[in-house]
Amino acid sequence: MRIATLVFALFVFRSAAWAQAPVTLTIDMQARGAEVPADFLGLSFEMSNLLPGAGGQHLFSEENKELIGWFRTLGIRSLRVGGGTADTPRYAIPGEGDTDRLFAFAAAADVKVIYTLRLPGADAERNAQIAKYIEQHYGRQMTCFEIGNEPDFYRRVYRDIQEYRTYKPLWTKIADAVTKVAPEAKFCGPAAGGTTSWSRSFAADFGKSGRIAAVVEHDYPGGDGNKTNGPTAREDMMSRAWMEHYDQLYQSFALGARAQGLAFRLEETNNFTGGAKDATDTFTASLWALDYLHWWASRGAAGLNFHNRRWILNTTIYPVDPEYDGVKSGYDVHPIAYGIKAFDMGGHGAELPVAIANPEAVNLTAYAVRQGGELFVTVINKKDPGDRTHEINATIAAGAGFRSAMVLRLEAEAGLEAKNGITLGGAGLSHGAWDGKWTPLGVDRAGRCVVKVAGTSAAVVRLSGNPGF
Repeated sequence: MRIATLVFALFVFRSAAWAQAPVTLTIDMQARGAEVPADFLGLSFEMSNLLPGAGGQHLFSEENKELIGWFRTLGIRSLRVGGGTADTPRYAIPGEGDTDRLFAFAAAADVKVIYTLRLPGADAERNAQIAKYIEQHYGRQMTCFEIGNEPDFYRRVYRDIQEYRTYKPLWTKIADAVTKVAPEAKFCGPAAGGTTSWSRSFAADFGKSGRIAAVVEHDYPGGDGNKTNGPTAREDMMSRAWMEHYDQLYQSFALGARAQGLAFRLEETNNFTGGAKDATDTFTASLWALDYLHWWASRGAAGLNFHNRRWILNTTIYPVDPEYDGVKSGYDVHPIAYGIKAFDMGGHGAELPVAIANPEAVNLTAYAVRQGGELFVTVINKKDPGDRTHEINATIAAGAGFRSAMVLRLEAEAGLEAKNGITLGGAGLSHGAWDGKWTPLGVDRAGRCVVKVAGTSAAVVRLSGNPGF
């Protein structure tokens, strides 16, 4: 009987030890990585969103107070307008009144704008006049002009642009016309939809021109969301395979920009094209977005703009009632917004390297950012496909001098499949506001603190009080 009891006790002990897998995160306090740009966090919308709706209302207007409030609450500082409707002939090109409302919204929301000029048909003079008007009136609010959207896919629709060699002279014609009337204008390109050779060629051809603000690319790691859903899509979003995809994209796209001394940005991105049912509208998207943002920030990206196509499952902000684009009904957010907000709370400053000791090989990531006299460490506890969740016991070793620590937890009681009940700092996002709270943690004399992070959840730890930091 005693032997059976001992065996049972040993089993329970081992289960508990595995359930609380030990992890040590050592922060390199002497290093100083890339500074996360102020406008890193962004959203992307279709150009058609600038046009007035059936009732004459504008989505982007200084009168749309609730949408402005959501932008500010989430920390959105970049607004890209483009998408397929920027090039589609059946959509009108926004007029000066539409443009005025856009930039009034941008001023109220405190965002910089990436504005797409139409490429197919190559009406250089019309584009030049649009750019001239924007630069004269709103130049300080601009990040750059794009010329065309996903030109690497034009071969399917526009016969005059079949490949990069036919794209380049048309892009140059428009850019030259814009520069002639708006000499201070900057450009981003090529806004390719996945063909990274276009980005490398663009960087090589125009990188030394002095008028390129960034090389930009589009990416949806999961591909077509209509081809997957539910548990399969959720597990893909948490998988290590997706991170391998990020690295392949970085190697084939971002390094080409860096070689020319240029910034790089994903100014249209999301998890799946169109969203995946019971996946992109779940808590999985919260953890994915937080990890995705930090992964690219830690590698020096200029920013990410999550695409909001009218009004699919992986939009960040969507109307309570789609009639009038929510101008009358107000707005709500999908779970992806929680990951964006968590990044906003712990992702600004200079990236620092994190050495991770993870003997149980739990599927987790960790990132550190220095901001002034504070250190923010984000720990994301994911899961491998088919595996169960594992709580981790993370020791953060940041060096002596830190006197206090606090934690902000991103969690959902129902786990990855939760569509409701998601909290950050114990509070949800509602009506354009958030009132989550930091919870104190203990810190020892060596500047170490320990934080437990439940399976499929995340924690943002803030360490303060180091006078020499």
